[in-house]
Amino acid sequence: MADARSPATGKLEEAAEQPRRAGRPRLRPASKAGVPPREEILDAAAGLVSNVDGMLAFGRMFLRGGAPVLTPAAVAEMTRDQLTPEQRERGAAFLGGAGWGFCTGVAVDGPRAGSFGWDGGLGTSWLVDPVRDLIVIVLTQRLFDGPLGAQLHRELQDAAYAAVAGDS
Repeated sequence: MADARSPATGKLEEAAEQPRRAGRPRLRPASKAGVPPREEILDAAAGLVSNVDGMLAFGRMFLRGGAPVLTPAAVAEMTRDQLTPEQRERGAAFLGGAGWGFCTGVAVDGPRAGSFGWDGGLGTSWLVDPVRDLIVIVLTQRLFDGPLGAQLHRELQDAAYAAVAGDS
């Protein structure tokens, strides 16, 4: 069972015991959200455990086009937007304008188009931008306050982009 610091209480709690707030989006299989069963999307993310070294190796694998684990074709499929415009519109509150690849959010437009990664609700985020040869990993033990992740994570990603651009 994963532990995380609750933003409501500031205490370390088991993630499975975190209270749900009214109005907060809940993840559920797509078939229960009105999508036909043939389009069911399963959540395979909960309970994954790693450290910064493992996440960095994972990110570097993507920057190498998947080698030595995946083929370049598999990486291309995993990291391209798999959603229709209608699905992206329905998921806007959760995805924040991003698309969805295979188990990863995908920036589909704007200055970070082509980057991909995910902000985990238990306080972690990872981002890979192959265009800029950039990996950003943030590991905390604080639950996110909403579906778009913590401000600290966004600020660290912004700082990494500024450093790559020479704006720091």
